[in-house]
Amino acid sequence: MKIIFNCRTECRLQSCHVLVLVMHHIATDGWSMNIIQNDIAALYQAQGEVSKVQSVGVSYATYARWQQAGLQSPSHNEHLEYWQRQLAGIEPMLLPADYPRPPVQVMYNGCPRVFPDITLFLY
Repeated sequence: MKIIFNCRTECRLQSCHVLVLVMHHIATDGWSMNIIQNDIAALYQAQGEVSKVQSVGVSYATYARWQQAGLQSPSHNEHLEYWQRQLAGIEPMLLPADYPRPPVQVMYNGCPRVFPDITLFLY
């Protein structure tokens, strides 16, 4: 295993803290990572006092209830049936790829995706 950052040798401060976030691509995307970075930076600047951080006003549980109610509404079923009729019998498009794909999908070469240094957001 290759060590990317060694706090003992590379950190010149009295104490060094490194936050590592590992998330599956289903759990987050680039847009969400920016939000997470901004939230962490805001909490860091507020020195952990949540009351100093701006609230979005809606909890995820509330949003999930709204979404669930929408999925069970009659209008959702009407929209779904409309698109099922519109797309019935249409074959999927086979778009040209930028390079030949293997018959079995494999993961990328194992290189970590590096996001911008969060310390840029802290000052």
